[in-house]
Parts: sequence; C-alpha cells; structure tokens
Amino acid sequence: MSPKINRFLYAGFVVMSIVVLSQGNTMTAVSNFGIALLFDPFDTKQPFNERPKWQQAWLVVHVCVLFAALGYGLYIEI
Repeated sequence: MSPKINRFLYAGFVVMSIVVLSQGNTMTAVSNFGIALLFDPFDTKQPFNERPKWQQAWLVVHVCVLFAALGYGLYIEI
C-alpha cells in the first residue's frame, strides 16, 4: 500500500479509538488502537532496526500504550 494511505488509515484508527473511548467503550477502543498498528505510518520497506530512533520509539510507545489500555480494559471488565 502507499505510505500516504497507511498514514491516513493509521491516523483514522487512532482517532476512532479516542472517539470510541470517550463514549465509554474501552475494549472497542483498544481493538481499534491495535488495528492502527497494522497500518505502519512509516516506510514499510525499511526494516525496524534500520529506522531512525524516533520512529522506533513511536511504535514501541504505541505498543506499550496498547498493552496498558488492554490491561486497564480487562481490569474494569472483571
């Protein structure tokens, strides 16, 4: 896919997860936030280890926030 389309879809799913979270549906927001990672907003042809450090940090922080939100969502569901 085109990098511009990936960026658009990534941003769309992140925004959608924020909107859904504001409506109180935590697990749907977490799933949308996880789906956003499928659409890598950076150059997909470049291996992860060869990317600039800020891009690596961006994606690692995204995954950490995803797992924290998943843990929170599971905690409030139980």
